Amino acid sequence: DAVSAALYGIVDSASASGGGLWTVTGATPGVRLQAYATPTHAIFDGAGNAYVSEATSGNINRRTPAGTTSVWVAGFHASDDDPAGMCFAPPGFNGPNVSAGDVIVTDYGFSGPDEFWAFSTLAAEGERQLMTDPGEVDIYDVTAGPSGRVWFADALDPDSLFSVGPTGQIAGIRLSSPIPAIQSVVWDP
Repeated sequence: DAVSAALYGIVDSASASGGGLWTVTGATPGVRLQAYATPTHAIFDGAGNAYVSEATSGNINRRTPAGTTSVWVAGFHASDDDPAGMCFAPPGFNGPNVSAGDVIVTDYGFSGPDEFWAFSTLAAEGERQLMTDPGEVDIYDVTAGPSGRVWFADALDPDSLFSVGPTGQIAGIRLSSPIPAIQSVVWDP
């Protein structure tokens, strides 16, 4: 969080079992700021708003720096929603359903399709599908890299890493050494 300069953690369990957004550092370390039902990821915008994906509800929640929480995106489609990894669309990442600065979120399709969606931090709802289910994949996390690229890993394919473009096109890179069951990807600038 660039506003408070603190670290936060997500506990991915039922809210009654401690699931939620927790402070790790700052004025109140070890405090659960907000209970969520099986949260999977958090991302902060430049104003200090936290966006937290909840796999069980299928929602993206927004928590303001003042502590107000609301549902920002209430599900992505009529079937199984399991939002997980999120990143900001990098500069130049503009397409028919995404713009630079939007949040890109994976819907890892626990029992449904694996997809990518985009939403704006400026207005609730208004989510747009960036990529439909490409077939037998298990996409959990996403990260933005250099030159306007967005990367994701397929937990079912230990030999490849993939990028998705602003029009939903996929490109793969063969890994020199297989990495089984990748769950998360991170770009280190």
